[in-house]
Amino acid sequence: MEIIHKSDEFEVLIGDDAATLFEYYNVSEMHGLNFRDCVKRMKEGGTYIDGLCNFVPIYNNPCHYDYSKWFVFFNLQAFQRNHKDNGLVQHEFTHAGFKQYAWDVSREEEIIQYGEDMYNKFYPEIRRYVNYRYYQSQKMVE
Repeated sequence: MEIIHKSDEFEVLIGDDAATLFEYYNVSEMHGLNFRDCVKRMKEGGTYIDGLCNFVPIYNNPCHYDYSKWFVFFNLQAFQRNHKDNGLVQHEFTHAGFKQYAWDVSREEEIIQYGEDMYNKFYPEIRRYVNYRYYQSQKMVE
C-alpha cells in the first residue's frame, strides 16, 4: 500500500489491487464489501472496486468504524493512464467533500470545491506514483 497522505483526519492510499485495502485495515468486510468477493472478482479479471472513500474500519472489527477518520483509496489496477484517471480521482475526492460537509447537499458548491481542491492537492503525487509503477512494470517485461 502506498500512503500518499496520512493525517489525524484522513488517509489517501493507493493499493496494488482492491484486496490490499482489506489487508491494510486487517478486515474481511467493510462498508458492504468483503474480501472473499473481492478475490473472486479479481480472479475473473475485474478490479472489484476502482476507488473508495469511506470511514476507517476499526482493526479486525468489520462492522464498526472510526467516524472521526476516513480514507480515500485508489486501486492501481483501475488506472488507465489517460483522461479517465482524472475522473476517478475527482470522483473519490468529491465523496470526501460530502464527508467534510456532513452530507449537506445544500452546500453543493462547497462540496464540489472541496473535491476539486483535494484533487489539485493530491493528483500530481498520485499521477507520479501511477507512472512510476507503470514504468517499473514495463522494465520487468523487457
